[in-house]
Amino acid sequence: MARLADRADYVEAMASDAATRAPWDAALNRYRDLATDAATFNVDLLEQLRPTWQAHVRPDTSMFTLLFTHHGETGYDFHERVEVNYETPDRVRVAFARQTPRRAENRPNGPVVVTGDFARPENAPAVVESFLMQLSGA
Repeated sequence: MARLADRADYVEAMASDAATRAPWDAALNRYRDLATDAATFNVDLLEQLRPTWQAHVRPDTSMFTLLFTHHGETGYDFHERVEVNYETPDRVRVAFARQTPRRAENRPNGPVVVTGDFARPENAPAVVESFLMQLSGA
């Protein structure tokens, strides 16, 4: 009987792992065959972050912007997200955005950048990780 329970836990863990792996695969596949500096940067960044962050955050894409959210949310339907945008060969923009109530707007809330920073591409993984720590509560 214990073996069946162990197997059920194993199957559940595998399904959970597949669910956390799929968004990373999709984001990498989106950029892998594109011959632009931004796409190459995004692939390198995702590959560096994946071993540590796959279990904690979910990547999405918007053109050449990476959007990291909590699992169960998307880059477009979120409470909080980290945005990473390769702007030039020497500048990457990183921002932490949160859905915030608005007054006198047609939409009751919308994304507001809470904090942000710029980094050189070679320093971007460390900067992005600091924002992902904020997002994940680590």
